[in-house]
Amino acid sequence: MTPKHKVLYGFMFALLVVSGMVFLSNPSRADRITIDTPSPGHVFQLSDFITGGYERFCVIGPYANNEQAKAITGMDIDIEAQSPIALNDGITLIVTITKDQTSELYEIPRSALDFATPGGHCYDRDERFRVEAAGWPSVARYTPD
Repeated sequence: MTPKHKVLYGFMFALLVVSGMVFLSNPSRADRITIDTPSPGHVFQLSDFITGGYERFCVIGPYANNEQAKAITGMDIDIEAQSPIALNDGITLIVTITKDQTSELYEIPRSALDFATPGGHCYDRDERFRVEAAGWPSVARYTPD
């Protein structure tokens, strides 16, 4: 192994260690919601899974940062410190917002309900959604025929 390779491998190892430390130092403070995946065609409201006194909720998709969260919610919420959403494509972040503009964060595994498609928006508490297809539980806004 040449000296150049030793330096390169040393740098790569250090980068890997630092990346792991950053990821591990950002434990989620958002509540993780456990959901049994509804069957395709099932219509539901988020309040079926997340109870509480919120009036609306916002869906924040994978890899979002604080600036994107503010653009979606209209509020300064430090999602990067409270959730690994900025680095994790396996979750969707739900921000519930009360009348007095307080919020709670919830992580929903995309493998249980994938809100990424209707993500980047806020909805009234009573908004209805539908599980689209078998295989992957994609969610879409429900509009009755």
